[in-house]
Amino acid sequence: MLVKSKKKYFKERIFESKGNSNELYKLVKSLYKPTSSYKPVLPSHDATEQLCNSFSSYFGGKIDNIRNQLDKESTLTPNNEPPSNPSTLQEFRPALVEEVEKLIIAMPNKSCVLDKIPAWLFKEAHKELASSLADIINSSLANHDFPSSLKQAYVTPLIKKASLDKEEMKNYRPVSNIPIISKLIEKIVSSRILQHLAFNNLHTNFQSAYKKHHSTESALLRVANDILRYIDNKKSVLSILLDLSAAFDTIDHDILLARAHSGFGIDRKALYWLNAYLKDRTQTVSIDNNKATPSPLKYGVPQGSVLGPLFFTMYTAPVADIAERHGVNYHLDNTLGTASYQKESIEKCVVEIADWMNSIKLKLNSDKTDVIVFETNKALIDLNFNSVQIKSSSVPVSSSVKNLGCYLDANFTMSCQINNICQQSYYHLKNIGMIRSYINKDTAQLLVSSLVMSRID
Repeated sequence: MLVKSKKKYFKERIFESKGNSNELYKLVKSLYKPTSSYKPVLPSHDATEQLCNSFSSYFGGKIDNIRNQLDKESTLTPNNEPPSNPSTLQEFRPALVEEVEKLIIAMPNKSCVLDKIPAWLFKEAHKELASSLADIINSSLANHDFPSSLKQAYVTPLIKKASLDKEEMKNYRPVSNIPIISKLIEKIVSSRILQHLAFNNLHTNFQSAYKKHHSTESALLRVANDILRYIDNKKSVLSILLDLSAAFDTIDHDILLARAHSGFGIDRKALYWLNAYLKDRTQTVSIDNNKATPSPLKYGVPQGSVLGPLFFTMYTAPVADIAERHGVNYHLDNTLGTASYQKESIEKCVVEIADWMNSIKLKLNSDKTDVIVFETNKALIDLNFNSVQIKSSSVPVSSSVKNLGCYLDANFTMSCQINNICQQSYYHLKNIGMIRSYINKDTAQLLVSSLVMSRID
């Protein structure tokens, strides 16, 4: 009876997560490793509330320090030209009840402690709630206001890698959780902005994020195709993968609003709404039901939000223009590439990008920036430099790099990526094997297809 009940439970939970690889991975992990055996990694402490406040001070202080440093180093003034496109987005189109229903159904079963009802119940009652929620959303859009109660975020410190020293706060990243209604309003606004960008062709040429028929896969295919073309023509490719320190957290609200207006034609009520959304936000560090004193978010876009990544893409759009002026290709929102060892061109390009980023309060992190040269085996032997100079930092050339989850090696054999896929596939097969006696054939096939074959196809 117990085994039968367990099989039924596993089957129902797994099929609920069908089509979502991340949810399936978490689910399978929880099935063979119960949550009760999991303890979050945290620094040693006597009082959890005191630890919450320590993390809150650290996270806030880190951003203040970066901003102060950027203020001292910046020599440029952000340039926001008048809109080059006559079409403007002056207000956001109201949400329809049917539209809200579809969005609720598609949302993950992830709740925030600030939610009055859990996400699963919120989704189950979507028909009853949709009309009232549409009224709330449309009131927000019409009055270009964002409710103060939805401007709060609860933050959990999460260690970046298990191998790092747990006593060092710099080894933790703040993971934010925001109310489900906030995400719902953001999805409506995001869809309106994306429609405006697409209709007026305001995306940059090589941008893949938020473009119809584009994805991580299409972006990587473009990069791979360009590299192979150069190699086939006996040319080498020098690529730099840029890294930013706390990128989302240092964004300047006024510069972002000016960019939204000047670069993307967002104006009037729509711009007023963006201002209301960004300003006067707070976050609270929370650990085991203990919490710190709420702290104001003077800068940045909310982590874990729907609009945050879109705002960041709009904020950094001019990087593509800088790269083009230097004859350098710009891919994947963070990758610069040039053919035939044009080392000086790409170094000058990166310096200009770094100076420009300083002016808009973004810090280029040379310690985590990667450099790689793609070429044939024969050419690799003749490599006449082993680093690239980025202002005062010398960044060494790597033999392999990771970008958007894909490992690329200097000879472009894809051996690193193949080894990683094999390792991950064996890992998931082992985990599925641990619960195989409790799942039927169809459920096992679903797990293998979602967690293993999806990596190979």
